[in-house]
Amino acid sequence: MILHKFTGSPFTSTQIADALDKISTQDSVILTLEAVYACLQPELLNSILNTTSKLYFIADDLVARGLILTNERAYVIDYHQFVSLVEQHHNVMSWQ
Repeated sequence: MILHKFTGSPFTSTQIADALDKISTQDSVILTLEAVYACLQPELLNSILNTTSKLYFIADDLVARGLILTNERAYVIDYHQFVSLVEQHHNVMSWQ
């Protein structure tokens, strides 16, 4: 079980789309910092959610950018919950 952590904006990087074939159904994906802009790209979100049902956004990063997550299949979590996610996974893959 891997936690895939993305930080780059999907508007300036294809890192999320490029990594989809490396994410399994058992893995989780967390979008932090500029990667939370993916909430504005429904096609990208659906691609992630077709790969894994465990998609998380950091609440503070959404708020800092004035964004609201409207996809009901993804989760908004705080930093304490993020730490718990890290502890639950065998590995963390940071994509930059």
